[in-house]
Amino acid sequence: MRRILHLLAAALVAACANTPDAAVHSQGYAIVDFTRTQPDDPTIAPAALLALDGQAFINGKAREHVAPGFHYLRVMSSRLGQNARMESMPFAIQAAPCTRYFLAARHPVRQTPKQWKVVVIGEEPIDYCTPPES
Repeated sequence: MRRILHLLAAALVAACANTPDAAVHSQGYAIVDFTRTQPDDPTIAPAALLALDGQAFINGKAREHVAPGFHYLRVMSSRLGQNARMESMPFAIQAAPCTRYFLAARHPVRQTPKQWKVVVIGEEPIDYCTPPES
């Protein structure tokens, strides 16, 4: 019985090691993070990640781990756009290993439809992340 439990545990560990997250973490990952806001700046609004490199997320995501390199994001602002619709915008980012990027939507004071843009409002190193060896 113990032998079966040990085999099942080993199989579970092996399965987890082959997940995309394991591959991302072995390369020194980056994070795109939409959880930070700037209350003192009225032009900054919260946003959410709708798609990453063509892979769509049903309800949007507030944070996602990515491999270092170029990524194409589709981002939705929390503010309503023209005709009270949620608007989304494309955004490209070159993610460095072991870096967290805080992103948000920047709306001009006098907004016209589709005039907002995605901005990086901050970045910081990720604790306990080991960059890949060069």
